[in-house]
Amino acid sequence: MDEIDLLPEALRGQSLSKREIVVPYQQALDALEILAVAKLAVVGWEGWMKYVDGRHGHAPGGVMGTESIEREAGETWEDYVQRSARFCAETITKEQQAWNANPDSVRLLLYFCLTAIAET
Repeated sequence: MDEIDLLPEALRGQSLSKREIVVPYQQALDALEILAVAKLAVVGWEGWMKYVDGRHGHAPGGVMGTESIEREAGETWEDYVQRSARFCAETITKEQQAWNANPDSVRLLLYFCLTAIAET
């Protein structure tokens, strides 16, 4: 099962991908909560753009997002899940705020691709 399958149909339907979670800001925050409840750790995110003509892909000028969020030595799985979700929510929020402050971004919609893993 892919992590996108954990999302409710309405949220899953907003993803730019059938296999990955690639959703706008508020939906990304909602997805982070769902993944945490399902005990999946979010190991990172990357920014995608949706253009007015419907095309989508990585941001022009380079990929935005996080480095891989690794589990720390001695960290419980639950603590890792919570820390990774919190970090992603904080960094996604900062990126969205910066995006909103840029007048050049009005023709593009910012989406967030989330990558999560289960405990092994």
